[in-house]
Amino acid sequence: MTESSAPQVRVGDGEVQIEIDGKQYTLRPSYYAAKTISSRYGGIMGALQRVGSVDVDVIVDVICIGVGYTQNKRAPDDFKEKIWQAGFTDATARLIERCASYLRLLSGGGRPLQESSDPPGAPPVG
Repeated sequence: MTESSAPQVRVGDGEVQIEIDGKQYTLRPSYYAAKTISSRYGGIMGALQRVGSVDVDVIVDVICIGVGYTQNKRAPDDFKEKIWQAGFTDATARLIERCASYLRLLSGGGRPLQESSDPPGAPPVG
């Protein structure tokens, strides 16, 4: 693919779909979500590490923030219970994978991360 034919990615293009209790939800990246998660968990990477450790509180919190619940519009307790009941690693829910994908989107400003052949920390070319 040439540079001119590369797809243009806009902020907010990246969304993550999850299913909880038979209902589809969309985790949408936003500045609010990135800021809130970052401040609660020592940065996006801190949240990502805790999701990888199957920290139930973090997984539930990331999902609630991602679907649009805020301090003023709190998630109902039964919704949190349904997240847990969905399971975090089973083939249908895979909530850990979906939360990790969402956190990576947040770290990229809401855009899917681009694959790079450069090693991490390599200076930009050009």
